[in-house]
Amino acid sequence: MALLISSACAPLSAVSFPKLGQSDDELLAQASAATDGASPANALVVRTANNRTAPQSAAASGAATRGPRSVPVQRGSIDDVLDLFGQVVGRDEMALKPAATGRVATVSVKQGETVAQGQVLLEADSAYITSQIDEVQARIDTSSAHLTEIRAQADRRAQTDESRKQDAIAQAQASLTRAKADLQQAQSDATAAPPGQQAAEAAVAMAQSVLDRVQEAQSQVASSGPEPAAVRAAQGDVLTSRAKVVTLQAEYDRLTSGPDPDALKAAEREVQKAQYGLDAANATPATDAKSTATRDRAILDARAALDDSQARLAKLRQPPKDSDVQLATYNLDGAKQALETAQARLTAMQQGPDQTMLDRANKAVDDATTALHAAQARLDDIKTAPRKSSDLRAAQDRVATAQATLDRARADAGFADDNSAVAASDQDAIQKSIDQDRVRLDRLHKDLQATQLRAPAAGAVTRVYVRTGDSLDPARVAIALAAPGEPVVRMPLTDQDAPRLSVGQKATVELDGSSGSPLTGSVIELRKAANGTVQAAVVEVQWGGAPPRLGVNASVGVVVQRKDGVLLIPKKALHTAGQRRYVEYLAGGARKTTDVTVGLTSATDVEITSGLSDGQLVWVP
Repeated sequence: MALLISSACAPLSAVSFPKLGQSDDELLAQASAATDGASPANALVVRTANNRTAPQSAAASGAATRGPRSVPVQRGSIDDVLDLFGQVVGRDEMALKPAATGRVATVSVKQGETVAQGQVLLEADSAYITSQIDEVQARIDTSSAHLTEIRAQADRRAQTDESRKQDAIAQAQASLTRAKADLQQAQSDATAAPPGQQAAEAAVAMAQSVLDRVQEAQSQVASSGPEPAAVRAAQGDVLTSRAKVVTLQAEYDRLTSGPDPDALKAAEREVQKAQYGLDAANATPATDAKSTATRDRAILDARAALDDSQARLAKLRQPPKDSDVQLATYNLDGAKQALETAQARLTAMQQGPDQTMLDRANKAVDDATTALHAAQARLDDIKTAPRKSSDLRAAQDRVATAQATLDRARADAGFADDNSAVAASDQDAIQKSIDQDRVRLDRLHKDLQATQLRAPAAGAVTRVYVRTGDSLDPARVAIALAAPGEPVVRMPLTDQDAPRLSVGQKATVELDGSSGSPLTGSVIELRKAANGTVQAAVVEVQWGGAPPRLGVNASVGVVVQRKDGVLLIPKKALHTAGQRRYVEYLAGGARKTTDVTVGLTSATDVEITSGLSDGQLVWVP
């Protein structure tokens, strides 16, 4: 395409538009070649602001000739281009915040990496939670083993008590049977007076059998003791409780003794180091747009490092919260009480068999021995003494007494003794402690899961805001994740730049490290901060192929204004003296000066709104 322009009735000459991406010298050389052999008034080269390529003005065509020269004032187009710096980001981003606090242990992804749904992105330090899980699980295991042993002891005690009660009933039943037999014998003796020796011998045999059983029960009670496994479990419970007391005492001492001086000094050095880094970044010179962008990025990173180190120092200097101290005190007191309970339980297990059960077993043996002696005495009386007339009345009394004894034994069998009630109470307390520990274990497992930040959906990582060792805050974003799709370019805006932009403005995009032609695009969104001010602009780019990876830096030129058919002169022809702006022009073969009013200014051209007219020759030094 060529543009034909004439000035002062000079012959027309064709000038070709330059290709995108050419340098200033190349553009001017091409314009000069297109007008070879014609007067300067015939040349037409139009340029845009900040070296953005577009049709050039006739006023700028003299740049192709080196050294002082005259250039005609011509009409053309000029663009006001706002240069911005941005990054390639995802179109829809998700700001991911951690659910847990603590230090970052592992960051598993980096900027630009593609992740799957549910993939672990980072993990917080979980050593303390893991140790708590191990401690609570060990306590559950120890308490469960202890509860099993107590239940076994309770079962053995119940069996012994039941055996004793049944023996008492059997003994009372034997006594009643014997008394009834004696009564029957006495009644027979009242008429026929039989000897009754056989019944007395049966009573002696029954009494001996009862004595044998209660003596065997006595032997079992005397030889019973705690199981070795139960003793080891109780000892382990004592060791675990003592270790917890030591740990919680150290935590309480740390809260009440103030910040660690060494950690405080280290944090102060980090703040000083970060301040030096920020000062150095601010002092770095910038000569062009690229170095300015590099310096700005360094300043942002240095300021972020300073904020983070100052936050860590402030946290170290803060006194402990009353709630933390109260919680530490409560945990320490509870741990001490648990240690006392575990020690008492171990001591009780090491004291041997239950004294109450042993006393009862001894009494049962004594009673059975007394009954045997009585039966033997009665047998001896029958064998050695004649029957008396009062035997019938005595036999009747013995039947009544034996019946009352049997009734009492049967009544006692229906009631649990005090030891059974105490054992059931101990079991309930231990079971309640186990249930509480299981609830805490479930909560700890949830806390452990919360130390992992996972991708809620598939996408690409656009920004990682934390590093290994950083503090996590559930209120702060740790990783930004973009949904799949073509990316866009996002540019942060200053308060001065934001009002100049609007949706729909055209833009050119140049990616860092790209040697190809600039890409085209347009502003599709102006993103606002919480206070309503515009803080970023989003440009949709016509990629023309595979889009770049996320995080690539980009230089963006947004055309905020364009004027067509205005008077243009080369920028070098404009002179400034204070507030005055003027140019030198040729008139009658002499160089004169005139004041001018300036409109838009690009990298190569200046719009003249007053002071010059179309076709005048201005002098370019």
